Amino acid sequence: MGTQTASEAFFDYAKRFDVWRRRFPYRLWYRVRYPRDLARVLCLNAPRGKDELIALYELGRSASAEGSIVEIGSFHGSSAAALALGSRKGNHPRIYSIDPYEPFAPPDSRRTYGPHDRVFLLRTILSAGVAEDVWLINLPSVAASRAWSGPISLLWIDGDHSYEGAKADFDAWSPFVIPGGLVAFDDTTDKNLGPWRVIDEALQTGQFERHAAHGKIAVLRRQIGTSQHVASAAQMQAT
Repeated sequence: MGTQTASEAFFDYAKRFDVWRRRFPYRLWYRVRYPRDLARVLCLNAPRGKDELIALYELGRSASAEGSIVEIGSFHGSSAAALALGSRKGNHPRIYSIDPYEPFAPPDSRRTYGPHDRVFLLRTILSAGVAEDVWLINLPSVAASRAWSGPISLLWIDGDHSYEGAKADFDAWSPFVIPGGLVAFDDTTDKNLGPWRVIDEALQTGQFERHAAHGKIAVLRRQIGTSQHVASAAQMQAT
């Protein structure tokens, strides 16, 4: 029971070959036009669009070595891979990818997320060759933040897109973002989703300014002051 028949195995391989055949011209085009690492990002079998993968690659490349890159919401790993490959071309800060992979069914989606998605995550990380650069943390975002003490140069929030979820992620992790550090959000063009409101509230504090936008991704920059968490971490490291 559970063993593929010869016919099922044949159709499985045929399906994989067909996917590879249809993607091959794009793979060749990316490798001709883009640098090797960026081409590898674009060749990922990812649901995220090309422009957003390029944006994440560039964010990883520009991230300061003074702090880590923290990703909230790993899903199938394309974002983590893009950030890691970009980081290698820049200052090479470490990437921490946080996702509990607990069963979760958003009210506005027919899809259920859960442990089965880790299979695709691991495949992506391995195929992109970034297993040594991405540190996986299988904990809820807020729980993981309670054990965190280091500075963050880039925070990528792509977890629960409800207002409550996005706000909890931002409130838990943004205090660790260094002055001049970046906070990027996914799905920011829909006013009915949480990131839109969280960004508006962050701008009203005066601590963040708009830095860039790439499709559905919006990037904020911490412009003044140093958070208590970052100051405490820096003090602990100095002593």
